[in-house]
Amino acid sequence: MVIKTLIEAWRSRGAIRHMYDELMEMLRATQGMFERIGRILFDGEDPEALASDIYATDVRVNKTERKIRKQIVEHLAVHPTGDVPACLVLMSIVKDAERVGDYCKNLFEVRSLLGKAVPPDVMTDDIRQIYQRVRDTFELTRRAIGECDEEAARAVANAEKPLAHEVDAKVAEIATSEMPARIAVPRALALRHMKRIHAHLANIATSVLQPVHKLDYLDEGPLRPPKK
Repeated sequence: MVIKTLIEAWRSRGAIRHMYDELMEMLRATQGMFERIGRILFDGEDPEALASDIYATDVRVNKTERKIRKQIVEHLAVHPTGDVPACLVLMSIVKDAERVGDYCKNLFEVRSLLGKAVPPDVMTDDIRQIYQRVRDTFELTRRAIGECDEEAARAVANAEKPLAHEVDAKVAEIATSEMPARIAVPRALALRHMKRIHAHLANIATSVLQPVHKLDYLDEGPLRPPKK
């Protein structure tokens, strides 16, 4: 599989290895953002105490993405006939990692809609369960990319559409309900942001399973192990 060759290249060569390490740090940073936001939304932690850290992490992730893109261009200028597949894959992955950071920030900003006291009936158990599934997906995605773990990657990719359909159904239910806006809007936004975070993680995971031209495409049915 192409990705195994690419990851070996990322791990073994100076410039590519450095960019690969920076990608892994982006995934660790966004996972940390998501976990801190969960404590704010579901466990009642003070958002003001974590706001500066959330925004600083988002800025750091954005800068890292731009830095990697610049390094890719510089690397290909020096080595125009080598590492092109690895660089194309890396360019795709870092963009998805940056978007994960953006949606984490958006999820944090949902909290500002709730005022000082969060109504206890806003973030329900079913929303918490969606959050927990997305949280687990961060770890699987890091394992998929960090260890070239096809099983972990397949678990992420194949969970994407079921979670998306479930979220869409919940949002549609909210939209046709008579619940007050102070509850409906934060609930729907939180679900939509978590759906997008999961989708971008799934895009990242496809790099372990798909050739370069099929990255991000999960609309052709479940990704199954190759036939032996």
